[in-house]
Amino acid sequence: MRLILHVYSYLFHLGLAVFLAGIAAVAKMTDAPNFDLAMLPGSDSRLVNYLLWLNLAAIGSVILAMTGKLRWLYPIYGIAVFAVAVRGFFFSSYTYEGMDPFKQAMWFTVAALVAMLGSISQLRRRKHW
Repeated sequence: MRLILHVYSYLFHLGLAVFLAGIAAVAKMTDAPNFDLAMLPGSDSRLVNYLLWLNLAAIGSVILAMTGKLRWLYPIYGIAVFAVAVRGFFFSSYTYEGMDPFKQAMWFTVAALVAMLGSISQLRRRKHW
């Protein structure tokens, strides 16, 4: 069960970091003048740079955790993703147009919570056979 949680956590965080870094890279290359994600703090070029560099660092922290090096960085990223999701979706000016987007935000937040728990469980010492 713990292995499934770890694999899920790695896949969730790696996929999210690659997705967000990709969005930021495209926005940076196209010089998007009005780039804004309402659930994230900041806007325009500051948000693009923020997304790009933090998610490149996140990809590195996931890869390092997968190899067993600097595992303490990975839970920091997991906690940050969950905190930003909760703050951005539920404690900001972000609005929903109907029940479906709200449900999607809820499911994403639950998925981030489970992934965060998986990242925190990485801090436990590994058993050597």
